[in-house]
Amino acid sequence: ALAEERKKFLDSGLDDCILKPIRLQTLYDALGLKFEADTHLPEADAKPTPALIDESILKELSQVLLPERTAQTIRRVCEEIEAEVPAIAKQSDNAEQIGKRAHKLAGSAAIVGAEALAQLLRTIETAEKAGEYKKIHAALVELPDVASLTTTALIQRMPLVP
Repeated sequence: ALAEERKKFLDSGLDDCILKPIRLQTLYDALGLKFEADTHLPEADAKPTPALIDESILKELSQVLLPERTAQTIRRVCEEIEAEVPAIAKQSDNAEQIGKRAHKLAGSAAIVGAEALAQLLRTIETAEKAGEYKKIHAALVELPDVASLTTTALIQRMPLVP
């Protein structure tokens, strides 16, 4: 859901609304519980810009899943990024398809804390819904570089599994 959709839910009378991807911290806060993260992720040698990867999301993922499953999830998302970014670029004449693909990939990126990529994809999705084609084009120009940096950063952070 987009921020505008969340506002619509709250305006219709809901006390709160938790949007996907659901974070444990957000869920615990909504329930009034204390959340303490523990992780089995290795520390990155070279930390990327804070906006590229949200370390707290990766730590939470690592706490919820076993190291093997965390690594599989990160690997799957990296593979999806590598497949979908060129596919999105090939849809340059079909804004609706770009928006749909961007929405799907944004969700996957957000699950592993790939915040810069997820935000760029949400920008594409929002621009498609608003018919802002110049904004879509500008974001598509950035997309391959952000995707490449993201997959590199995610692979650096994969848990070491035996």
